[in-house]
Amino acid sequence: MRRRVIYKFWLSAISLVVLYLLYVVRQRTDQNVQRVTLTEKPRERTEDERLGPTELDNGAKLWRNSIHLSIVVCGDRGNESITLIKSAVLLTKSYIVIHIFAEGELHSSLQNQSLLTNVDSLLYVDTDVLFLSPLEKIWSHFSRFNSYQVIAMAPDNEVRHTAWYNRFAKHPYYGELGVNSGVILMNLTRIRASTWLTSIIKYHKEYKSKMTYGDQDLMNIYFHFHPDELYIYPCEWNYRPDHCMYTSVCEGANRDGAHVLHGNRRTMQNQKQRAFKAVYSAFKEYDFQEKLMISFLPMLLRNLEAVAKTPCGKVGHIFSKRVAQFLNQEEK
Repeated sequence: MRRRVIYKFWLSAISLVVLYLLYVVRQRTDQNVQRVTLTEKPRERTEDERLGPTELDNGAKLWRNSIHLSIVVCGDRGNESITLIKSAVLLTKSYIVIHIFAEGELHSSLQNQSLLTNVDSLLYVDTDVLFLSPLEKIWSHFSRFNSYQVIAMAPDNEVRHTAWYNRFAKHPYYGELGVNSGVILMNLTRIRASTWLTSIIKYHKEYKSKMTYGDQDLMNIYFHFHPDELYIYPCEWNYRPDHCMYTSVCEGANRDGAHVLHGNRRTMQNQKQRAFKAVYSAFKEYDFQEKLMISFLPMLLRNLEAVAKTPCGKVGHIFSKRVAQFLNQEEK
């Protein structure tokens, strides 16, 4: 099984400032893993100076054809973000370009500036997310956008009597129950050509005193007024504790397993919904030198078995089915 990953780390404070410009190509087989190395020293020559026309053309094609993954790392979320990246790398065959936006205190020097103007599409996730299926799966939703849609999100809830927006929101929100901003596909080319920026600034000024959940509320407000621009994918693409803490309410995940796990409210770290922490611990403890089928999957299943009597643990298949399916296909 061969994996190839390109990392490009973007770190910024308020503006999108780049600390590291790094390309690392990792060739991986089940028996051979190359470690990723980082360099903090600025290059003496630019990439354009060192590469010829053929290499530059190939690099541009690779950039365009890669999956672009973006995360924002704040405060104590560093280890969580590393485990998130690990889950993406382990299950994905395509090249991945990873954009990391971080607080100023998380880096010591600034080198370049960028607004991602050369990125067409992007997958943004919160750091408390884990991938249970290859990134190619969620990335394929871009091909299902109609000509008006610019962003894909999942519903914030499935059940009216436990949902937040219909009971507590003091501002407009999307649809009946709102949408969740933890896992977002963005067509940046379309966003740049739309009224997104001016509208977001306008809505923030108008509703900021009524907002509770920051960017999520702001996006709900925007799509309340522009519902035709939003693509909705179902709950298995943003599976959260709300989907299993009382009763199992995500039909797609019940049937086929979750694709993307979102442990909001720090459930990856605490004991409130231990099934989420069980999956997180398996990814965190897995060693790249070991085979996934022999090491990772048994560890994941053991962790879930240990919490089988907890609310979310009772539907443990939701947390393991997609991983097992992927690994069984790889073994064939």
